[in-house]
Amino acid sequence: MSYFTKYIFWVALLVIPCLLSSCNDGSIEEQERLRSEVLQGDILIGIVAESVNSVFFLQGVETAVEEINQKGGVLGRKLKTVLRYDQGDPGQAKIVAKELAGYKGIVAVIGHKKNETAAAAAIIYENAGLLFISHGAKAPALTMHKTEYIFRNIPAQDEFALAMADRAVKEKNINRIIVFHERNHEQKRLADIFKKKAVEEKLTIVATRSYFPDQKNFEDVIAQLKGYQTDDQEDPYDSAVICGEVSDGAVLVKQLQKMSQKMFRKNIAIIGGDGLDSPKLYVIAGKESEGVLVPTIFRSDYPNKITQDFVKRFQERNELSPNTWAAQGYDAVKLLTHAMKESSEMTSEQIAISLRYLTKWQGVTGSYSFFPQGNSEYANMPEGDIKGKEIYFKKMRDGHFVYQDHPTHSNEDLFNYLSGSTLRLPLHEPITTFDPGFVQSSSDIELCEQLFLGLTGFDPETNEVVAELAEALPTSRVNHTIYTVKIREGVKWTNGDPVIADDVLRAIKRNLDPVTDSPNAKDLFVIKNAELFHRGELGEDEDLGIYVHDDHKIDFMLEQPNPSFPALLSLPAYRPVPKSFSEQKNNLGTTQDIVTNGPYQVTFPENEGVALKKNERYYRAEDVDIREVRYFNIEQYSMGMSLYKNDELDVMGGKYLWIPFENLPEIKQGPLKNEYNREKADAPLFCTYAYIFNTDLSPVDNPLVRKAFSAVINRQLLIDAAHGTLGDPATTCIPETLFTALDVEERKTTSSLFSPAQAIQWLHEAGYPKDEKIPPVKLVTSGSVSDKKIAVAVRQFFKYYLKVDLKIEQVGDNRLDYRNKIASGWARQAHMVMTEVCAAYPDPAAIMNDFVWRSPFPLTTSKNQPPVDFIIREAGTLGDPYQREKKYQEADRILTSEEAVIMPLYHEKPFFLVNPRVKGWKYASMGGQQLQDCSIKNE
Repeated sequence: MSYFTKYIFWVALLVIPCLLSSCNDGSIEEQERLRSEVLQGDILIGIVAESVNSVFFLQGVETAVEEINQKGGVLGRKLKTVLRYDQGDPGQAKIVAKELAGYKGIVAVIGHKKNETAAAAAIIYENAGLLFISHGAKAPALTMHKTEYIFRNIPAQDEFALAMADRAVKEKNINRIIVFHERNHEQKRLADIFKKKAVEEKLTIVATRSYFPDQKNFEDVIAQLKGYQTDDQEDPYDSAVICGEVSDGAVLVKQLQKMSQKMFRKNIAIIGGDGLDSPKLYVIAGKESEGVLVPTIFRSDYPNKITQDFVKRFQERNELSPNTWAAQGYDAVKLLTHAMKESSEMTSEQIAISLRYLTKWQGVTGSYSFFPQGNSEYANMPEGDIKGKEIYFKKMRDGHFVYQDHPTHSNEDLFNYLSGSTLRLPLHEPITTFDPGFVQSSSDIELCEQLFLGLTGFDPETNEVVAELAEALPTSRVNHTIYTVKIREGVKWTNGDPVIADDVLRAIKRNLDPVTDSPNAKDLFVIKNAELFHRGELGEDEDLGIYVHDDHKIDFMLEQPNPSFPALLSLPAYRPVPKSFSEQKNNLGTTQDIVTNGPYQVTFPENEGVALKKNERYYRAEDVDIREVRYFNIEQYSMGMSLYKNDELDVMGGKYLWIPFENLPEIKQGPLKNEYNREKADAPLFCTYAYIFNTDLSPVDNPLVRKAFSAVINRQLLIDAAHGTLGDPATTCIPETLFTALDVEERKTTSSLFSPAQAIQWLHEAGYPKDEKIPPVKLVTSGSVSDKKIAVAVRQFFKYYLKVDLKIEQVGDNRLDYRNKIASGWARQAHMVMTEVCAAYPDPAAIMNDFVWRSPFPLTTSKNQPPVDFIIREAGTLGDPYQREKKYQEADRILTSEEAVIMPLYHEKPFFLVNPRVKGWKYASMGGQQLQDCSIKNE
């Protein structure tokens, strides 16, 4: 009878009264009672190593215990270990387990690395009601029965086998495989599961050979394999998988490669099981071990703070670099103490319950759970097994293992990152979606830029339109009514599929579909028949103005001439999405599994923010220096400023989290003055802050009253007193910097509308003599502190100069919430509403169209004025840049001066701090920072 058969037999007896002598002293309840009595003094943990030579495992345990005790222990009590050795022998393991099970005060045992020793000890611990965590036993039998106290913090053998098969599929030089396995149950199972998965993946298993432990001569077995020569004269095999321990497996590697050189004049590809994860591989196999791949659960280069802090502490303490077993020992202790803190009582039973429901725990080997969380992939796994643990691969190079690829799973802890290689950015608006069809807030735009390529983009220095997904700027013909775009070849989605022209077409149709209800559909109405398509009114004989020639060429036909169309192609509504994405009509929100094509992809989203990692399939991946980005949702500006000063954020200000106005003098004159980005401090922001009048309500239905209200605002004083001096007084909707065809003099607007005397005169002409009081006026603005300060300042101007009482109502918790509520009709009974319009592309059209679309009221003008929306539409059709800008300027003048339907207050001016370690930062005026061109250089 094999050992594992005996083990299963013994586990089956768990329902029978305990027959082992260690259980004869009383029931489980009695032993739990005795342990719980020891509530004072040290917390005792049994540690079982194979021998005194288990250096790394023991040092990992000691490092964790020392660290925990230095921080005050667990709930005020220090940890103390009781060390024993099982010699790798099941019989000795039973002796040790009986001793520890009867040791008063021990609450848990960690150790028993081998499957045989863990199985022997587990029966005793289970019957004694003593918690046991194995750091190395991978046999499924250990946890396959419903035990209460048995756990492991290493993936089961089956998961290693599946990972090896997946790796074989990825290796281009692996097609025909010889499988070797040590002749025991564990290694045979590893080989069998590997073969099953490999065959499913269309790999060929040429032959399987087993060998005895301690076998040292494999030459005859290897020579016989040449008999598998195929008819087409291919080599009989091109690779091998070796499932066994390193002492014999390394000998097999050496002989296999030497004979491959003789038979095929080349080395073959070799994947080993985790038993070959040892420096002894090179010691035994020498240069023949070159290129051997082995799976591992620990990466010393894992890019998070927990792992790197551990590596540093371990090296400082032990003058050695940690290996897998050091990490496993450390993690087992930390895992156990975490469960202790979560337990209601310091007993094995309560600690076991805490472990069983543990999810996404962060260790130095990564993130994993014991609780399956309803995931069908893990639902049938034993409760004592960890779920979601990533298995990595490393390859032998010049006598050392080199990790392959980059971690694909996230540590799912926003605040667990490696600061030296992670960019940390704050957001003042919540991220609502990653879906390009639904982006609205500045934070959404920022994420969209990192995740999805636009057909075009903007040079951050000049704000000129540049090609992005398009291989060159679109070419136009027929008076700017037809544009041809050629898609860059070689661009892929994160799932490996190519990005093609049909992806663009599908995205646009999805965003126009009325069922989708995309808030960005209006950005597509310049396309011929797009608005009809959106309203469901497109006739059978009519087509949407998009024609796909092939995978890389697409034509856009427009409703009317539009010279700014290349800039429009940068907008989120035009960004392609994968086929599976486009078939879904609802907002996909912040799903973790979103397929993207930009420089970054989502690692995981949280309520507190979002983590991104470099997209290795990005077409310019070699140019992306920053591997990870963390976005943090921070509501309070003062908190953000404190984090920046404490070197926990890399940027403040601009379109990220605003800098508190009260900090500006300190920044300009204090220690942070060199981090104030002076080079781009005067960069155009293309944003206008304004109030819009409801011309249906008295008294602001009279243009003279509106002009009077605008004339009593001392805009420079308002900026200085309520907006931290950040901004330029605005008398127009369009910032001067958006004009490029007009000469400098023509761009200039009235420097100030401030004229209280004129305001009083206008009111008199409007029928309000000096002694007649104007009824109260209601202003609706957002709930932010900065917006309230502006509103209060305006109220003071109204009161002081005109004796007008301005009632302020704040709506929404943030700007996005405010905009959504205003769009739903919240402010219909308000006389004025706050709005801030930012150009999504550098053209006057972007500002003027947005003012029209965002206004909650019709921008009604006098009968003797042409409709403003007509003028704006006409301007958009003009091919001559000068005439276009003059026409937009005319519409602007009507809205702000002649009719005063809009009361501009100021044009935003960027002010931001950038950590000196961030290089290549170029402020993106339209939003969406180009992080792929930045780098981190730590001093």
